[in-house]
Amino acid sequence: MSFLRPPMTYDDRPPPPSPPPSVPAASVDRWNVVFVLPNVRMRTAAQLAHEDTADPYRYDLSDGPITLGSPWLAVVHPEDARVQAHAGRAPAVRSLLSIFRDEMERPVQPAVLIAHAQAPLRRRRLDAVTGFRNVVALAVLLEARAGLARQVGREGAQWSDPWDFYPADVTTGDRVHMHSPAQVSILDEGGPRLATTFPHAPNVGTPRLLADRYLLRRLGAEWRRRYEPPHVEDDDGTALFRSLEIAYAAARIPTYNGGSIHDYGVQLALWVSALEVLSWPAGYGGKTGANEDATRELLESAPWPADMRWVRSPLPPKPPAYPKAQASKRPRPTPVGDVLAKLYAARNAFLHGNPVDADRLMPWGRKRAGDGATLPNAAGVLYRIALHAHLEQMARARGEQADGSRQEYAREVFDHAHAEEALRLLVTGSYRRPAAERVDVQVRAGYGPGLTPHLPPDFLGESADDLP
Repeated sequence: MSFLRPPMTYDDRPPPPSPPPSVPAASVDRWNVVFVLPNVRMRTAAQLAHEDTADPYRYDLSDGPITLGSPWLAVVHPEDARVQAHAGRAPAVRSLLSIFRDEMERPVQPAVLIAHAQAPLRRRRLDAVTGFRNVVALAVLLEARAGLARQVGREGAQWSDPWDFYPADVTTGDRVHMHSPAQVSILDEGGPRLATTFPHAPNVGTPRLLADRYLLRRLGAEWRRRYEPPHVEDDDGTALFRSLEIAYAAARIPTYNGGSIHDYGVQLALWVSALEVLSWPAGYGGKTGANEDATRELLESAPWPADMRWVRSPLPPKPPAYPKAQASKRPRPTPVGDVLAKLYAARNAFLHGNPVDADRLMPWGRKRAGDGATLPNAAGVLYRIALHAHLEQMARARGEQADGSRQEYAREVFDHAHAEEALRLLVTGSYRRPAAERVDVQVRAGYGPGLTPHLPPDFLGESADDLP
């Protein structure tokens, strides 16, 4: 069996995403700027004029607007008519959008999250806005991490930091309100004179902003169901959006202690927490709590396609340590269970005070770590699988019909982010594309060159110049 399905053609690609709802020109003055995202870039109308946007299968979120199918919220370019209308009504908005610079003092045009003034969102409006942001960010970064585990990805897109909101908004009195859990201030006399992008985080949206289509569509539907009328709140939905918040924190750039192994260890613990929140509801194996067994059952319940049955098959037994050694009677784990066990072992070691070193983050060896087989990458792959399983469980509980045939589902889920090949590489180490084929995939998918592992060079015993 080939490790890779044949390339998709236009005939068997999943259907293109539905166009966002249109906004009547007369209503542009009812929209308000809510937050600014300094490190996210959207394409201008002039840039789109040089792109082949007529292609029905073109899928680039930087084309904008990003709506998740909602007529009430959107992430747009600052030249959007709705943003300009608010800037015309509120000079503080115009001032705020004009003062952003990068670390070289070059002007930047940050993406803007806007909301309709009469949006019938849930009572806690901030929950709806952050949930919207988390859906988009996780759909982008999980797709990127599945590619990085196989050296076919976009460096920089795997972090959540570029999606952070700039801690400022405009009050009804047309003043800039700077706020964080640490301090609150209201700036008078025209507001701040300079605002910068987050210098530790890369910019996303250039050259492209690709996302997991399945997650974007299904998580977007769950967001609309929860935060728009009829505001359906249930335990599964609460667990889903709570888990997304934890995963957003787990995907941050580990700079708290200069990128030490303990920074990465704490983030692995957050990935485990995000997985356990998804596996908590009763029904996944009849469990009433979250632990490694419940999480494994959730992962193995994912609707794998027919040619992925090996995921549920136990791994072959290990060769005996010496000729007369007795074979272990313990049941062999499945591939998913094996990766999960390594993730839990690392979490326990880092959080419980066990001796740790960089090898804890590279359980498949340093050589394969150079190919992307690291626990930080593996955690993103597992979480992506767990989201698919959880969303399927939610649909079944509501008696909803599945999304077409299994093979159509499999194409949408796996062909764009290569999770199947990423998982196979992590478990067996037997998959790696020839260099020429990897370049071809990068060109077709819009990925960029210069891919590096998801760990600092010194973890691998190499210099930065030696990395691929």
